Amino acid sequence: MKKLFAWLCAAVIAAPCAAFAQANQYQQAPVVLDSVTPDQMTGFLQSIGFQTEYVDTGSKNSIHIKAISGGGTFFTSLRKCRSDGVEIRCALVQPYLYFSGQGITLSMLNNYMLTRSEVSIAGIGGNGVGILASKTYLDGGVTDRHFAARLAYFFKDVDTLTKAFQSGALASVSYGKAAAPLDGFEFAPGSENSVNAVGPNTPGFVNDEIRAILNGE
Repeated sequence: MKKLFAWLCAAVIAAPCAAFAQANQYQQAPVVLDSVTPDQMTGFLQSIGFQTEYVDTGSKNSIHIKAISGGGTFFTSLRKCRSDGVEIRCALVQPYLYFSGQGITLSMLNNYMLTRSEVSIAGIGGNGVGILASKTYLDGGVTDRHFAARLAYFFKDVDTLTKAFQSGALASVSYGKAAAPLDGFEFAPGSENSVNAVGPNTPGFVNDEIRAILNGE
């Protein structure tokens, strides 16, 4: 809870954080989020072990973050963003990453989606590169713990997917010509160049910090 509180307060004025800290001397009441700032998002990612940088896309309605760890590279798109004159706040958080689709058939991917995925969806584009992505809508409010858990389960999905498949020759399956197989998602230009490897020996994204969130610690 202290880790979650730290990233939550990273980019807000001190008074609400001080009041919340005082209240939580006696109980660990969850904080309800209806949006996050870019600094809060990068603060959370850094607190669980990722190096982050912003991707400049020129968009006024969304913000893109690149995150790197020993396990590979993924991106987070912050969407439905608005400015209150002081800071930018975003109500939709979309983590995603690209993975090698070589040797992965649609049947294999469908089986993963139906039996293994927790919060994510996946597809393979016409270039044979796969995308795994998730969305968390903050409209109406979600607790900080739920927000952190959703992202932790996304990383669990990443590890489950990348370790479930063995990279090999491109499967002889027609993927169509869709450049982005996931309608309704937004991807940063150039992010498709960061393709993560697949295979049982692929380094994982789930580290001790993420594992603690998954365990409710």
